[in-house]
Amino acid sequence: MGLVDRLVQTDSDVPPDSEDETDVLMITCNLLSARYPAFARKDLLIEAFGLRKRGHADRDIVRALVGRVTGASPDVQEGFDLEGLLVMHQVLQNMNRIAARFALKPLHVAPHCWWSSDAQRFKESAVRELEAGIGQRSALAVDVASNHMQIVYDEVFVTTLADVLRRLE
Repeated sequence: MGLVDRLVQTDSDVPPDSEDETDVLMITCNLLSARYPAFARKDLLIEAFGLRKRGHADRDIVRALVGRVTGASPDVQEGFDLEGLLVMHQVLQNMNRIAARFALKPLHVAPHCWWSSDAQRFKESAVRELEAGIGQRSALAVDVASNHMQIVYDEVFVTTLADVLRRLE
């Protein structure tokens, strides 16, 4: 069993009630800052939630943010699937509802875990909870110097995952 990170990102400049990982503006800012590193996530979040507070519709805010980072007008934003993002938002909300009723059960397999820099302050408690819930200690726990959105592209993650998979042969 392999577990790759968990999205844990908080910013003191964003209102606490806006820190919902499934919020469409949160998702948008996470994706855009990962794909366009010149745009800081924090700045995008402040802009997005400021626009929401002033009464702008989420769809319009997303289009404006995408236009800003891509340099394309909202009508010409190629390469960014707004409808796909909104569908992903709905899927994440449904997954959160399902996860709220989920409880870990004992397993006969030790997990291999990879943790991004974003998750470091929550890692110890997450590992304790995971190991207590499944009744197994982790077989591997790797810290990856990457953020949540980029961890699967990181050389350390890819190399260690390949090593784990080779040992399964």
